[in-house]
Amino acid sequence: MYITWYGLSCVKIEGKNNLGEFTIITDPFDPKKTGLKLPRVIRADIALQSRADREMQDMISPAKADSSVFFIPSPGEYEKSGVFVAGTYIDHEQHVAYAIEAEDLHIYYCGPLHRLPTEKELENLENVDVLIIPVGGHGVLDGKIAAELVSELEPRVIIPIYYKLPDLKIQLDGPEAFLKAVGVKPGEALPKVKITKKDLPQEETQVFLLTPS
Repeated sequence: MYITWYGLSCVKIEGKNNLGEFTIITDPFDPKKTGLKLPRVIRADIALQSRADREMQDMISPAKADSSVFFIPSPGEYEKSGVFVAGTYIDHEQHVAYAIEAEDLHIYYCGPLHRLPTEKELENLENVDVLIIPVGGHGVLDGKIAAELVSELEPRVIIPIYYKLPDLKIQLDGPEAFLKAVGVKPGEALPKVKITKKDLPQEETQVFLLTPS
């Protein structure tokens, strides 16, 4: 499985199973409003939307996606292209976090989450292999609070998202406070990361910083 980050909470997850290749895209944004870049047409099998408020809805437009995309904007259990997705409301129907099962990996995609989920909101979440979590503060989890969720979920791999970038028009903090709070030093930032079940770290949590594509 390959994971690519476009900035903010837009992530691309690519993999292959017995049904063929699949691509998931999360929370595509409006480049004009954010200062960041996206492909002119997003080609994916599944698109996930995590925020229900109007401002974020303007940034997460299904019109930006290829017409064949299976668009998931709300809680529930879904299956497409051999990928299983379970969405759960957080914060009274204003936010949806998604548990994704693909290639025998369990991924928890938080989206632009702004507070810690409660025990009840996490009760159906299985062991998390990969946690994709915002860390930039200013409306989403900051580094310290994001580290609390890491401590609770104990993922094997962490991919920080939604933090400060050079061209970003939205005010966010960098990932430094989060990295300090979790006490993990990442390697060199990568354009994408390859993650497989057999290569998951067993003793220590691994953090990957990605450079937006």
